[in-house]
Amino acid sequence: DSALRTRDRDTKMNSPISKKARATRNKANRTPEKALEVAERNRIAAQRSRDTKNNLVKDLEKENERKEDLLGSSFSEIDDLENRLAAKEVENEDLKTLLAAKETENARKDTGMAAL
Repeated sequence: DSALRTRDRDTKMNSPISKKARATRNKANRTPEKALEVAERNRIAAQRSRDTKNNLVKDLEKENERKEDLLGSSFSEIDDLENRLAAKEVENEDLKTLLAAKETENARKDTGMAAL
């Protein structure tokens, strides 16, 4: 029974007619000083909201810059590694050429030794 009364009261309090009646009554009870006080509170709340939003935007911009810097450094690291790999491949080819020359020289020596 108590829960039913509470639900009925909540339903009445949240109905559009009750809300409008409360708003009208609250406005009628406002003195000019009270209205100025409410307006000032609303202005301060709006300013805080704007400040919060601006701070969030600045934080997101800083985070994006940090991520872009990390991404840029990652790309430069990749370029560096690719350059090092290319240098190692050239060095590897040089060593293969040197090895082939040594094998040819050894084969000539073996042929010369066999001829003796």
